[in-house]
This record gives sequence, structure tokens and C-alpha cells, in this order.
Amino acid sequence: MRRVAVTADDYGLTRAVTDTVLEAVDCGALTRVSILANGFVFDYAVAEYMKRQDRLEIGVHVNLTEGRPLTRAPLLTDANGFFRYTPQGLLAVYFFSFPAARAAIYAAIQAEVEAQVEKVQTALGGHAIAVDGHQHIHVIPFVLDVLLDMHARSRFAHIRIPYEHFALVFGRIGAYFGKGMFRFLALNALSHRAKERVRAVGIPHNDSFIGTLFSGRLSVDVVAEALALSRGVVEIGTHPGSADRQELSGWSGDVAWHYSPWRQYERNMLASADFRETLAAYVAGGLSPRTDVRRVVKFVLSGTGAALVHISILYMLTEYFGLWYIASATVGWIIAFFVSFALQRFWTFGDRPSRAGHVLQYGLLQAGNIVLNALGVAILTEYLSLWYIASQVVVIGLVAAWTYAASSRIIFAHAAAR
Repeated sequence: MRRVAVTADDYGLTRAVTDTVLEAVDCGALTRVSILANGFVFDYAVAEYMKRQDRLEIGVHVNLTEGRPLTRAPLLTDANGFFRYTPQGLLAVYFFSFPAARAAIYAAIQAEVEAQVEKVQTALGGHAIAVDGHQHIHVIPFVLDVLLDMHARSRFAHIRIPYEHFALVFGRIGAYFGKGMFRFLALNALSHRAKERVRAVGIPHNDSFIGTLFSGRLSVDVVAEALALSRGVVEIGTHPGSADRQELSGWSGDVAWHYSPWRQYERNMLASADFRETLAAYVAGGLSPRTDVRRVVKFVLSGTGAALVHISILYMLTEYFGLWYIASATVGWIIAFFVSFALQRFWTFGDRPSRAGHVLQYGLLQAGNIVLNALGVAILTEYLSLWYIASQVVVIGLVAAWTYAASSRIIFAHAAAR
């Protein structure tokens, strides 16, 4: 069964954050809010939720990294009483402590997590709630231990598993080279084990999640691409709440995160018809990925093989046979063309039937690329003073992006569509 839950995190942090989350709730896009038990406006957030509980779920956003704890927790706090550790720091101090210290840290975590969950349940009259974590702290193994022990008496309605499929969105390519990629990899690794343990005790959970790689920076394109790779129950974690400038003076952690203009962008996304149509299309039968990641990987590997042939011939003809480097680069490109065409046609795009037209199309494409290659190498070498091999590597990368677009959308379009 395909189903999508759309959650807003950080509910109850401040009045402005809560009100802007409620804007997204009232436009009909959100199905769940996740409340910070140590937020500044917890009571107000609960009261506003109760007005909408007939169409809105609520979860506890377990927090061990920002703000102040509900309990007296000197092992987890700094001299000012704020949580002192990032998720990575909490992992390090726990696993590198002596057994007695580790047991004390676990007891402090247990007391704080229980206090946060019980505060939310008490405010809601004891009914079952969902559970997740600020910065996904809840899937850290020893925090998850606490939650699984609590389930016997708390009976959680749902627990978030932040396992996310790798969705490639070329328009947002910069995100793949930032800290979001490390977060994505770490959470996917933790999620595999967490899912097994959650399933063993029978807590309902999502099959996949959207919102780790592009955390706080979601767009309809990202959601559509990720949903196309998903099956079953999907949770989309959003951050539509924007704080006012003076509200977080008594908060710790990444305060600037809550002022980001992306908060407004995500609210606009949640209110958009495109977003609702994307969710409806997934529920109705699924979406087709706009970018086939496996095909991109094959294209890169094929192109790398052809590039190695090209550069080897360029170096050999220039250094050992004394050819002008532009002539060597052109000869190398021609030979690499046949290697590239064979790999792209039969492996990347799987176009096995004989299609003479493709040879002509690919040949014309590469003829243009020969000119671009020669010009690019000459400009980088003669005017920017790069080593000719370095110039060739740069030009190959630039031309490869254009070649992939032309190959997948024009030359091998029918194979790419399968």
C-alpha cells in the first residue's frame, strides 16, 4: 500500500516557528507535527494541535542536542545548562567512555528521553503518539534502546526510520558535496539496524524517508525524484517553521538554521498544487524517476574508461612521438569515440538492436565535441597556463555532462525511457 505522511519538525520551539508550521497545517499539506518537549511554547503548541487533532497526528521530537533538558543532566549539559553534544559528539563520548561512565551517561539519556515522552503524553491525555528525533538522534543505538524499552508501556503509534533512497537531482547537484551527504550515509547505515529492531517489537514505521540529504531544503523536484524510488509508506520530513530574530536568544545549537529563507520556501512548496499532485501521483500508482541513477553511474564508468584511453593516447603521442598536443588530443578523441560509443550503446543504455542512425547521430555529436575539446584544451593551456593533461581532464568533464544529456534525451531516448 502506498501512503505518504508529511511531517513538520520543531513544532513548539517558538511562537513564530509554531505559527508558521500551523500555516502549512491549515493549507492541508501536513499530516503530522513533531513537537519539542523542551520548546519555549510547548503549552501553546499543544493547545493549537488539540484544535486540529481530527485531521492531524502528533509525535514527540526527542531532543538531546539543542536547548535545555527537562531533567537535571550535568553529564549532558555545559556550564550554562544547555545540551553540550552534537549527535556525533554524543556517540563519541558514549562509546569511548569507561563502563561506569557509560552507564551513567545512559541513565542520564534514559531519564531525559522518558521525561520528554511522558510530558507529551500527559499533555495529550495519554493517547499513543509517534516518535522521532531532533537531528534523528533517536536512531543512535543507545537512544533507540531507551525508546524500545519505553514502547512496552507507552505504545508508540509510529517511529520514524530515516532511511532515504539516493535521488539524483541535477538542478541541486551542490548538495551532494556538502555535509548533507555525510548525514545521508550515516543515517542510512543506522537505519538498517534500527528498522530490524523496531520491526522485532512491532512498532509501526515508515518504509522510507525523504528529508535527510536535502534536510530543510526540500523542493517539489527533490520530493518527486525520491518518491519515484520509493515503495510503501513514505514519510517526508519538512521544516516549514521560521523563527523571529529575538526568539532564540535562550536556545543553543545551530540557531541560524531556524532563520533560513528555505523555511518560507518549504512552506510555499507545501501549499503548492504541484506538491499535492506529486503526492497523489505516488499514492495512485507511483512515479517514474526523471533521472536513472544506475544509468548515470554506468555512463560515468563508461566515460571514465573512454577518457583513460583518450588521455593515454594524448600523452603517448605528445611525449613519445612529438605530435603537437592539439593534434594528439584530436586523435585521442577519435579513438576514444569508438570505445565510448560501444560502452554507452550496449551497456549504459542497453540499445542492443542495430541502429545505424545512432552511429551517425553519435558521430555528429562527437564531431562537435572534437571542436569543443580542441578549443577548450587550447584556451585552458595557452591562456590560463594549465598543464595540457589537466586542461584535457577539465574539458572531458564539461563535455561529458553535455554528452549525457544529448545521449539520454535524443540519441538513445527510446532505450532510456524503458
